Amino acid sequence: MTEKKLIHTKNFEIRWGDMDAYGHMNNTMYLFYTQEARFELLTDNGIEINLNGIAPVLAYTTCKFIKPIMYPESILVETWLVSIENKKTIFEHIIKSKTNLELIYAIAEAIIVWYDFSTKKSIEMPHHLKEIISK
Repeated sequence: MTEKKLIHTKNFEIRWGDMDAYGHMNNTMYLFYTQEARFELLTDNGIEINLNGIAPVLAYTTCKFIKPIMYPESILVETWLVSIENKKTIFEHIIKSKTNLELIYAIAEAIIVWYDFSTKKSIEMPHHLKEIISK
């Protein structure tokens, strides 16, 4: 796959408890919302988190903070499929204002490794999962 592709969007209402002492959303919450969006993407497509079989495992994540999110706010997390490379899948998450789509708060990357819990080894993404995610 050579061109990234938008594969999922998820809306969230920022909660008061997401704020830090400085009055903006705590940095860890950005990754929490990207994780929730990834989980919904997988489960909505029938990919189970199965600790007795094959499941996705987060291998690496990063987040570029662009602008602080202030309460109250509604955000949109776009999940883009960047690439599928043997044992890893690379996603990009763009966190935007739901009411002003030009306003980007952060860009995060997540590298997912496919893991076989029965053999305790990383594996190449199963073909049927590759078809589901890249459709």
